[in-house]
Amino acid sequence: MYSRFRGDESPYESRADWDSVPGITGPRNAALEIVNGVLIGQQTWSLGVRWDPVPRYAVKMQWDHTRVRKDQFALWAHRDGRLHADATVNTFNFSPSFIF
Repeated sequence: MYSRFRGDESPYESRADWDSVPGITGPRNAALEIVNGVLIGQQTWSLGVRWDPVPRYAVKMQWDHTRVRKDQFALWAHRDGRLHADATVNTFNFSPSFIF
């Protein structure tokens, strides 16, 4: 299974020259990071299996490999400058389920 979500919006850039206002650079850059922080650009490949060892009981396992584009981490937490670099995330899921 494959899934891809790519937002239609490109990162926002300020068109006004705010450098002449003293002390505005820090808040302006913070505002741009917040606005651009909601961009989503990722691709996910998934592989999963389901096994029913006995009636009314199932075991499911799934692996997701996600590639996240730089500056488009809206769905993922980030720190240490990783916001500005491409990244990969591997997610593993094990789920037993039963009916009683």
